[in-house]
Amino acid sequence: MTIQPITALRQRMIEDMTIRRFKERTQDFYQRAVAEYAQHFRTSPAKLDYEHVRQYQLIWSNPGGIQAGPRRGRSYLCIRTASPSRGSTR
Repeated sequence: MTIQPITALRQRMIEDMTIRRFKERTQDFYQRAVAEYAQHFRTSPAKLDYEHVRQYQLIWSNPGGIQAGPRRGRSYLCIRTASPSRGSTR
């Protein structure tokens, strides 16, 4: 099994959560949520912007949308993860 190098974005996310003293379990949840978010769009989290966050939130808000996990946490995470420097028009 080959160990994949950690991306700069993931490293930054881990450092930011450590600075904020997030528990290990919370950090694991956030990292999984970002991975699921990126998998939904079949791209790297670094390529996602606020419009992707909006689309993802619409899916979560629809009754027939994604049904697993706490919605509020994942939506908040997506907003915190998307930054204006990644193609946002905001």
